[in-house]
Amino acid sequence: MLELRIDDDMGKNRTLNDIIRDVSHEDDLIDINYVKMDPEQPKRSTPIHIDALAYIKEHIDSATANVKVKYGFITLLNRNYDLCEELKSNLNKTCPVDKGPIEVSVDVEVPGFIPPGWFHLEATAWRDSDEKQLGRILADVKF
Repeated sequence: MLELRIDDDMGKNRTLNDIIRDVSHEDDLIDINYVKMDPEQPKRSTPIHIDALAYIKEHIDSATANVKVKYGFITLLNRNYDLCEELKSNLNKTCPVDKGPIEVSVDVEVPGFIPPGWFHLEATAWRDSDEKQLGRILADVKF
């Protein structure tokens, strides 16, 4: 007999675009309004322009994000990022971040040596002071 399990930890499970899903919980500190990518489907050696809008529900002094990238069953990246440093170096913004809307516009280089196949990305962010989750996204890309 086939048994189907529903993952109770999938949160909102809201599609943001063809690649990214918002699986944050309703009580997380960030609501993602949209994520737009150009081109919509990443391609080798082609930069991606990303525009996003989110709403910060509470003041954030500092935060960390864990990013995991897998190629099939092989983990290519499992790294924590200081989000305040990322804001400063990529967006010319600084911490703390106050309650309210935040817009992100960034260009990402896509390497040309990516092997063909599916890549899965999972990113989870939390506020450092109390480890309250900011949000969580999943992405699946085929090259």
